[in-house]
Amino acid sequence: MIEDWLTGDQSDLAPIDLDVLGAIYLLNKKKGYATLSAIRGRRGLSSTSLKAFLADLETRRNLVCLRRLEKNQYPLPYKPPMSYSLTKNAITMFLGSSPMSNAGDLHHAMEVEIFHEALKTKPPVLYLSIAQQPGQNRCDGILVERVDNKVFKWNEIVAVNIETPDEVRAHSSTTKGKEGQVFLNMITPFQHGAKELAVFCLKESEGKLQKLRKALPFPLSRRIYVSVVTVP
Repeated sequence: MIEDWLTGDQSDLAPIDLDVLGAIYLLNKKKGYATLSAIRGRRGLSSTSLKAFLADLETRRNLVCLRRLEKNQYPLPYKPPMSYSLTKNAITMFLGSSPMSNAGDLHHAMEVEIFHEALKTKPPVLYLSIAQQPGQNRCDGILVERVDNKVFKWNEIVAVNIETPDEVRAHSSTTKGKEGQVFLNMITPFQHGAKELAVFCLKESEGKLQKLRKALPFPLSRRIYVSVVTVP
């Protein structure tokens, strides 16, 4: 099952973790810093409860770090405040590690955009990268909605495949016995318990992937969604 592919940090995540970590990520991406007041404004937590929660994320779980901003990093004419950011451990938990090849860099850039857009939904949707293992055909990641503010819908995981243009061009055969990996990637997530499958691609690959989806039996194809990602 897909849940078996998660790390301990990933499976321990709760919606409140995503809300706070997501706010820190988005604030840093937009402003370059994430102060306590800005995080509280985004998530509606009291200052006392948020401080305690952030302290736990920093000291026990190693998911956030704290630093004092420099004067040139803060626009207001006051003493620069402390700012939170995600640690390397947190980024790896959400997004894995970026491969070094050019194709790998594009794949990772697409994954970052998926993660970013998932965080911007209301409430935020959890995106997690799945660590790949030799000899196993795993999906690239998962999307998970929440039951409430305490529990994710782990029994309704949406698998995610990320297909670059080179992958789509080279591995899309539907010939029986010679099926390409991109085509097989549309089938195997359901063998591991996925409720649905979201296939993300660049605009140039959308038409080809839609054809592959429609080549599958309807009970399967209706559970697959092809979505275009725009990479900056």
